[in-house]
Amino acid sequence: MPGSESSPFGWADLVVIALIAVLCVPSLAWFGIHWTVIGNDAARYLLAGSQLISGRGLENLNDISEFNGGHGPVMPALLGSLILVFGRDTAELAWAMRLLALLNPLLAYFLVKRISGPLPALIAAALLTLFGFNVMATIPFNIDAALLTFYVLSLLTLLAAINRNSGPLALLSGMLLGLSILTKETALANLPLALLAVLLLDWDLRTALWHYLGVALACLPWWAWAWVASGDVYLIDRLPVPFQLPILIATAIFLLLAAGAYASGMAARFLANERRRRWTGWFVTLAWTVTLTGMLLATATHALSKVSIGMLRRYLTQLLEPSIIVVPMLLVVLGYVVWKAIQHGGAWRLLALALLFQTPVCLLVTVERWAPRQFLVPQTLVFCALAVLIVDAGGAALRGRGYSARLMGAVAAATLTVLLLAASVGRVQALLPESLVGELSGKHRVAVQETRMVDWMARNVPEEEHVLVVSEPAINAAQANYLMFLDGGRHEWTQLQLDQAICQPRPNIQIRCDPEQNAVSRIPPDAVWVQTIGNCRVISLSMPNLLDQARQSNSEYVAISGSYVFPGILQLPAALRKSKAFEIVHTERGRRVAPGVKEGAVLLKSTGRSPKALPTQMNGNTLLRLNRCEQAKGPGYAEKLRSSFPQGIMGPNGALMIPD
Repeated sequence: MPGSESSPFGWADLVVIALIAVLCVPSLAWFGIHWTVIGNDAARYLLAGSQLISGRGLENLNDISEFNGGHGPVMPALLGSLILVFGRDTAELAWAMRLLALLNPLLAYFLVKRISGPLPALIAAALLTLFGFNVMATIPFNIDAALLTFYVLSLLTLLAAINRNSGPLALLSGMLLGLSILTKETALANLPLALLAVLLLDWDLRTALWHYLGVALACLPWWAWAWVASGDVYLIDRLPVPFQLPILIATAIFLLLAAGAYASGMAARFLANERRRRWTGWFVTLAWTVTLTGMLLATATHALSKVSIGMLRRYLTQLLEPSIIVVPMLLVVLGYVVWKAIQHGGAWRLLALALLFQTPVCLLVTVERWAPRQFLVPQTLVFCALAVLIVDAGGAALRGRGYSARLMGAVAAATLTVLLLAASVGRVQALLPESLVGELSGKHRVAVQETRMVDWMARNVPEEEHVLVVSEPAINAAQANYLMFLDGGRHEWTQLQLDQAICQPRPNIQIRCDPEQNAVSRIPPDAVWVQTIGNCRVISLSMPNLLDQARQSNSEYVAISGSYVFPGILQLPAALRKSKAFEIVHTERGRRVAPGVKEGAVLLKSTGRSPKALPTQMNGNTLLRLNRCEQAKGPGYAEKLRSSFPQGIMGPNGALMIPD
């Protein structure tokens, strides 16, 4: 393959590793102060890893898939391995994951070194350590950082396999790509790269097949288990139902035709014609980009129906801030990659294709308006190209042919260098605290109330006792998941199912519920707790439902944790105690997280008595929104709303009245 051959690992690389470690100090200092486990992603990934190593995740694929956000098993397996080493000490697990993420700048260094040279490689690593979207992420268990690790490893190994035409390296690159797909399915975007290396870079087809064998070896066991456990084809089940069967049939036909063409020698004869091979490569590139875009956006129909140009503009403005600098620089870098791919081919062509295939992923993340850290892979590829551009511009200024070429190179190199140095100084100042040692030693990043509650339960609640835990995402999924993780299987935990649970489509999990179940009209008449979730939609819990689930799961205990304000779930323990059906056996009050906002964890025990009728618990904002929703329906709305809550309404500070 035409392209740059990298020099072997040497003493200079050891110096670079030390420099990268120094560059990582500001981000590690920031992380030490700001990381927190209370976030849906952090707690659920911990629970998924815990369930995997305990064997419980293998018993119920749907549960572990939900805790893992619908992704493959690599992230839970990684966390499970760390749990086996470090136990359930959350701080040690958090630091272990953050230190593992430091592999990414080093991998970016070796990727750019293979494409260009050591100096741009060091610049790329520095850019990632300071400006990576994961640098200021408070969630320590970051699936996007893990995805980037396997993604860049796969790309590096694929480049080495192409340069050396090595079957074993091709097999390894395929297995690494499979692992990245099983970390997060967006890595599927790189699936055609090996085929395009055959069509556009003259790679040997037989060696490329070793790459796809590696992908199959990594992915097929999980695919088979997912199908046996759930009856659905992993990833295909994310698409709208009308699309699933046609795509399966089209994929099967393509694989059969490809196998037949290879076995008959037709593929070899087809590839012998260089012009035909090139045109086919560009057609595959276009077809894959369009198809992948359609498939990903098909999973985001719910978000597409609600998104507006104004919302996208605000999202992108915040993402690309300051846009007056970032947007022109991004356009220049993308143009530079295209020019390099046309002029030099080889590794640059592969990098350009990898960037192109991130376009559908970026569209999905933008439409869904997810966290910026989900742009980490395309951002890293852009940083790699930007680093080479800076060095090439400096080289043109020193060795360019003609005065105009040197002047343009000098202007470009000076502009980029000044902008990046100024931004780097500002970023380092933002990352480093005023008193590094004092700040790091004085912070507590774990939810102490959940930790103390689990310790108390270990001493006072018999092992294997059943506990019903409130874990609906809109209430306190993070705290409930963290409780279950810390408990480590001492007790049998069952998740409470609300009368009106959230029914909201998500791209990474196939939803199976009635979208109308969150209507205000479906609030049960004996609701003990109600919370609005926007657009005249509610979630609710009734006392009969709570008691039925406690009986069905044989749970004598009910665990509740969360905030005293929004969504106000810690109103519920006092109400359940007043019903005489439960008594509070232990309470852990957490720290004040904001003015008027306190966290806590409460354990209740069933008394076996029949419950007294209770007023419905809700906060003032919920009542205000319910009132507006009913008012929009016409006259008599106040009386209709009162009839929905025959026992009255109780807020955090006393009874609430429905306004006329």
